[in-house]
Amino acid sequence: MIHDVIVVGAGPAGLFAAIQASSRHQVLLLEKKDSPGKKLLITGSGQCNLTHTGSVRDFLAFYGRHGSFLGSCLQQFQPDDLLDFFRKRNLEFYISDEGKYFPKTNQAADILNILIQECQKNGVAIKTCERIEKVQRKDQFFLLESNKAIYEAKKLILTTGGMSYPGTGSEGDGYSLAKSLGHSIIPPRPALTPVCVSDFSMSHLSGLSFKEVAIDLFRDHIKKASFTGDLLFTHKGLSGPVILNHSRYLLSGDVLHINFLHPLQAAGLIKEMLDYIQHKGSHSLINFFRAYPVSRNLVKHFFTAIGIKQDLKAAELSKALRTRLIQQLTNFQIEINKVQGFSHAMVTAGGIDLKQVDPRSFQSKICPGLYFAGEILDIDGDTGGYNLQAAFSTAFTAGKSV
Repeated sequence: MIHDVIVVGAGPAGLFAAIQASSRHQVLLLEKKDSPGKKLLITGSGQCNLTHTGSVRDFLAFYGRHGSFLGSCLQQFQPDDLLDFFRKRNLEFYISDEGKYFPKTNQAADILNILIQECQKNGVAIKTCERIEKVQRKDQFFLLESNKAIYEAKKLILTTGGMSYPGTGSEGDGYSLAKSLGHSIIPPRPALTPVCVSDFSMSHLSGLSFKEVAIDLFRDHIKKASFTGDLLFTHKGLSGPVILNHSRYLLSGDVLHINFLHPLQAAGLIKEMLDYIQHKGSHSLINFFRAYPVSRNLVKHFFTAIGIKQDLKAAELSKALRTRLIQQLTNFQIEINKVQGFSHAMVTAGGIDLKQVDPRSFQSKICPGLYFAGEILDIDGDTGGYNLQAAFSTAFTAGKSV
């Protein structure tokens, strides 16, 4: 039997591409795991942060260097379109304080069930435990060999995902399939992942978070980037949105300069501290920091680290210790030992080279009839629902284009 369309990979992109393509074609969806959507079930800690507030133009800024590539597909299938798809199937949503959309049930399984039911309704044949081991172009058709059978299709959509959370099935299979059809692969690397720090001196403060810190990234003593956002201490190093969203740019050996009191700079802090010493010199120095959005535990840690007594009066602080304390709070330097690997990464950076893909259809420019959608592409978004939106929008475009 020659299938009209075969979709390989039954994650959110694969399921949604199959739904769109099945409006006109007979579709077979092949999945190597024993059930579809395993990675979808763990998104948002199982609550499924589906998308985010904001316009299409707003969204483009949250995909690193490749946001503009998504302009066409996000315009074709916008965040409101995605929400409406599920609302029409009786699933409602709420918005978190950060602007994230979650199903009111807080269950990723409800998102997955609707996708599977819609596939079944549209006659999509889903086969699980089918690992595609080889694909080739034969005349005008695609010949696929799995661990179980051989399949033939007129059109092929690869939605096999990246390499993050490999236990869910994302092991990079699709890259070798795409390469065998002539495509180039941008080397995959972990993204949306924490970083480790050698001999991390803050491990006892694990779980401590900070709002809107500023970070300067230095590599080989040269400033490469600056970014702001919320920071989190872990047992091994750093996490939180400001680290996760920029982990795509980070390398072992990079040095981060952290200002915990952003937007206040060192000069401003010196001035305010001297004013405090002048007027309240008999008061405890640590009380000075009550006026600032910084953790008292962090301040106590710095006191201990540089040799300041916890009960020291403000007037007793020497100039040398004052300089070191302000340096720690506004320009704390920490070296990255390791960017966490794919088992900790939420998404994969790298993948199918976008130069070889038509952004209006997501069809290959070098292999007619071959399409891509989702994380297999060299596109990775920030945390907050941007990656799932990209998966659905690229899948919509690829499925409709087929």
